[in-house]
Amino acid sequence: MADKENLTTTWSSRNPTLPTQLPRQRTTCTTSGPAAATQAARRQSKKEKEERLNTAIEVLVQTCEETIEQLSQDFDLDTTKVRSMVTHATTLKKSRKPNLHNAKLFHKRKELESEGASPKRLPELRRLVEEDESLKTENLSRAQQKELCNALMDERALKSTGTRATMRAATLDASLNTSHITNEMHNMFLRTGVRSMIFFARSHTDDRFISTFYGVDEVTERFFPDILKLDAGNVTRKFELYTCAEEKTAMKTESLESMRVEISRLILDGLCAITGIKNIKMKYREYDSQIVAEHHIQIVGWPSLVPFRPPSKISIKDDARTLRNALVDGVCRWETLTRDQREAHKERMKDIRAARASAGTKRKERSDKGKQQGPSKKKLRGQLPPTYKSKAIVDDDGSSSSGGSSSESDEE
Repeated sequence: MADKENLTTTWSSRNPTLPTQLPRQRTTCTTSGPAAATQAARRQSKKEKEERLNTAIEVLVQTCEETIEQLSQDFDLDTTKVRSMVTHATTLKKSRKPNLHNAKLFHKRKELESEGASPKRLPELRRLVEEDESLKTENLSRAQQKELCNALMDERALKSTGTRATMRAATLDASLNTSHITNEMHNMFLRTGVRSMIFFARSHTDDRFISTFYGVDEVTERFFPDILKLDAGNVTRKFELYTCAEEKTAMKTESLESMRVEISRLILDGLCAITGIKNIKMKYREYDSQIVAEHHIQIVGWPSLVPFRPPSKISIKDDARTLRNALVDGVCRWETLTRDQREAHKERMKDIRAARASAGTKRKERSDKGKQQGPSKKKLRGQLPPTYKSKAIVDDDGSSSSGGSSSESDEE
């Protein structure tokens, strides 16, 4: 095994001239005499303390489980629900969400900008937020707090994926990100020896970005001429022509039907993601009762000029494009209802059911209501004389013959 490990080469061993990052190693010190005895006693004491701590933790866990069981019985809740409510404060999050303090600062800055005031520095913004009584946490409901945080999230999403307003800004953004990506690729090659290549091409003829190809070393750059018998520059130019042509084709062939399909897919994907149910179906007619009331979610940001209806019922191309863009940009999205929103929706559904119960179910009227009714087909059939079918067969020349089983012979 040792011989096999010695024969295995690494990227660092194959390139001894390159700078190498030394692995982290723990330093160990050896002691003897009284110091060693002191360390042994310390280790023994630490071990006994850990044992006592583990025993105490086991007792605490057992007591906590019994308390959770008792709470679930007292409040008629599932034990999993109670356990998650007890331990949610210690659950680690993969990403940080915007906190309420930053959301207040962003709201105050936007408010000052709308009033035409000069930009304020962060300490002054904090002072203004503290002096504003309407932004006190105790004066904000949960729905208002969530609305402030959502506004900050929308602003962050706009900075991450929003399109650049000018051609110069778009070109600078693309150039900086291109440089960052190529630097990371080159550093990864120096650290690990992984070779990679990448193409960058503009998607429209009006763009000022210069299409380019990047390979981490000479071996990568020789791949096209040596193996594919092509020049990397020619491949880059062909790729640029292809992307520009596809952009024009996509703009021309964007039909109402294709946008309907994309809208349905985006809405259903968001619904599956927020509910965790893969085979769930979107209900537009029973949206309030089967989607909002049952799953405690709602779709927000639906364009006001577009009626809320199934995508197959959207007949105007501009409406379909507006809704599709809102879904792609994240303006129209699914959100979970807050506790106040749940209660408000529950009360609204009670009022709707009460109004329907008091009005009663109205049956569909006959199409011939108010018109004079003629005799039914059964009565007419009884008034007509009976008809009989004859067994005689009438030939083309008008002669009739019996339909019995008789045989004729032709004699000449």
